[in-house]
Amino acid sequence: MEVVFNQVDFKYNDNLVLDHFTWRVPDGQISAIIGVNGSGKSTLMSLINQLLEPTKGQVIISDFDKYNLHQLVGLVSINSQFRFQTVYEEFEYYLELINYTTGKRHQHIQQALVMLGLDNIQLDRNINTLSNSEKILLKLALVLSINPKILIIDSVLDYLDSYHKKQLIKIIKKLKRRYQKTIIIISNDIDTMHKVIDYVYILSKGQIVLEGNKYEVFSKVQELKKYKLKVPQIIALENIVYENKKIKLGYRDDINDLLKDIYRNIE
Repeated sequence: MEVVFNQVDFKYNDNLVLDHFTWRVPDGQISAIIGVNGSGKSTLMSLINQLLEPTKGQVIISDFDKYNLHQLVGLVSINSQFRFQTVYEEFEYYLELINYTTGKRHQHIQQALVMLGLDNIQLDRNINTLSNSEKILLKLALVLSINPKILIIDSVLDYLDSYHKKQLIKIIKKLKRRYQKTIIIISNDIDTMHKVIDYVYILSKGQIVLEGNKYEVFSKVQELKKYKLKVPQIIALENIVYENKKIKLGYRDDINDLLKDIYRNIE
């Protein structure tokens, strides 16, 4: 499902955050929005989710008139708060938003928990007894239980342990491959993010200053540094190998695959 920003302005009080902002996110793509704090990332996500309204211009989501907003856009944010004590009560709240029958609710709850690897968690369990990573995955499960067409993952990668990061990467890839969801990710964890995304938008002072597929953007080391962004470790290692051994390696998503290539070339 496509998202389009058409000449959007947005102000916080007198502070202009977006100025004639134009942006298009294609259907079925995993995109990353990257930028330093204050660049406008979370504002974009809030505008898509209608938590904010543009000062001027339009935010257009294809087929908007066919779906409940909650079925259209799902936002998973580190800042979102749980409303109730138990896992089941949280699911009940979400599923009531789109009037699922009792039987269908139970089915969606179980499917969401299994997908996220949380099916060992009892529905009457107090949410405060979950680990931080489990709480984050529960937030995602709650959103997925109502099957949104567009999924926004805002900053949660930064707070997951290594095991749950790997698990989330698998889930995101599955959501695109099997369900063709449009997914937008915001994170400062570039090393994890680059493993799963297709396309990158670099945001600075409310404008997209660089965009392209991840191989193109993450290879532009000087451009990333210009906007005070980190170079993925896997790209840094490729550059070191080239500078010292003059071996040009192909781009790899996983550093273990890159290490195997280095070993084969040096051997």
